[in-house]
Amino acid sequence: MSASDIIVVEDFATAILSWLRANSVSTLDVVFNAGGKKAFACGADLLSVFGAYIHVQGNEAPEVPSGSYSTHILDINRFAAVSTVPLAQVVSALLQAHASQPFQLRSHVLSFTAYSSPPPKGADSVVLVPESSLSLRIDPSGQLFDPRKSYILVGGCSELGVRITEWMANHGARHIFLTSRRGPRGLTKVDNLYIHYLRSKGVQVEVIAADAVSKEKTAAVIEQAKKAGPIGGLFVMTVVLRDAKFTNLTQQSFDDVYGSKVTVLKTLLSCIDPATIDFILLFSTIGSVFGNAGQAAYCASQL
Repeated sequence: MSASDIIVVEDFATAILSWLRANSVSTLDVVFNAGGKKAFACGADLLSVFGAYIHVQGNEAPEVPSGSYSTHILDINRFAAVSTVPLAQVVSALLQAHASQPFQLRSHVLSFTAYSSPPPKGADSVVLVPESSLSLRIDPSGQLFDPRKSYILVGGCSELGVRITEWMANHGARHIFLTSRRGPRGLTKVDNLYIHYLRSKGVQVEVIAADAVSKEKTAAVIEQAKKAGPIGGLFVMTVVLRDAKFTNLTQQSFDDVYGSKVTVLKTLLSCIDPATIDFILLFSTIGSVFGNAGQAAYCASQL
């Protein structure tokens, strides 16, 4: 990001529309409301599908609109508390700059890694980009999924799994892991196009071949997902079909189908404490209530 990428707007409603038209831009990637007032999400309707709205919390608690794609509340007091050293350097640089040229600001973007040395010369104002290692609390409000957490779709290497992944990304998720026994080989060309598009927008989508019945492989998937962020939730989408008349159904066929749901769930619960995650979503079917001819094992496992 360069200084020309940052727009400071006093009257957002009127000024921003003129700027968008003048620069042939239809959407914004980030809207940062630094005013700290109660009014929330001004300009959020102009965000891109994967855009982020950041609101600085002031004295009044903001009223967060429901259904926003990716919104965050930043507590500036806590920000200052955990970032005392870099903020002190920035304030010092600002005071020195304004002593000779008051109110003539130029913007510069830095990461906290740059603060091993003083801020660069010529940067009168600095946009701070905190690293995930800091204990700064940013609350993802008004969205279904936490962009800091990882989500695993067990048995999700399918058309349904990919569509759910897209929906999750549109509602805040940024680290999504899809698994199945076949892994990437279970995806169609269209599925791969969706995944490529999501990755181009900065969403981490990993497709992993792993048998969910195996505790060793399931534990490995969970550990891989934890590297991207704490586990937020699990989607249990596994299924095996061995349709046959009940009189022709073998014990092995029944166990294969039954295990694809029941054993998989037991394996997951042995690898992760449910109290540490937000949800476990189990996929089932209305067929487990009414039954389907030739699907006794399937209906039993789903139920």
